[in-house]
Amino acid sequence: MWMVFIASMRSELIQNRVGRPVKDVYGRYCGSVIGFSIDSSGELKSIGLDQCEGRFQEFASNRIISDKDGFIMIPVWKVAADGLGRETETVRRRAQALADLEKEGEVPQELREEVHSQYDGEFKRLRESYVNLGAEVRGLIEALDRQARSLDRFLLNLKIQFRSGEIDDGTFKAEAEYCAMIKQRDTKERDDMRRLLTTVIDPVLTGNVASVVGGAPVEQRTVEVPVPQVASR
Repeated sequence: MWMVFIASMRSELIQNRVGRPVKDVYGRYCGSVIGFSIDSSGELKSIGLDQCEGRFQEFASNRIISDKDGFIMIPVWKVAADGLGRETETVRRRAQALADLEKEGEVPQELREEVHSQYDGEFKRLRESYVNLGAEVRGLIEALDRQARSLDRFLLNLKIQFRSGEIDDGTFKAEAEYCAMIKQRDTKERDDMRRLLTTVIDPVLTGNVASVVGGAPVEQRTVEVPVPQVASR
């Protein structure tokens, strides 16, 4: 009975947010909530957004933060980086445990080749995931760079029209402030993505990811894969 009551409370709380605007972690408008899906315990599974022009899109709960004001959307690259970081940490701990067990003589000789091959495959798969994530992040950075140039071009035209007397002072200030706000949000995300590249992805791709299960003697094997830590706001 108590669990049913809790689930009902959760469902009611989520339902009260239908129609409210949703922004991403950088403050950009993403759309308005038109519906939601919950599981049998009342936990949020996904939300559906009206993204203007009649465009509907559903987002899974792993991309959503719920706070007192409503829902906040997490960029897909942040979700991917966090998930890859957790997976990397798990594989790294297990591979290190394997190396320790082997040093202690706890791994049968006939199984060594098999388990080494297993973890070598895991690290190769993780490396491919980092390659794909890096390509995605670089593509997003390029898109933001293009948008920054478009905004600069647009703002320059506004300045020309203001100087020529076609736009009054109040209108120009409001337009310029909005452009500046967009650029500030884009810059923050661009900086976060570049930090991910320089502190996590690039070091992984230039390092010896599979050293823990490589050909070096067991006592020399260490895990060198950094773990991504992408803080959500």
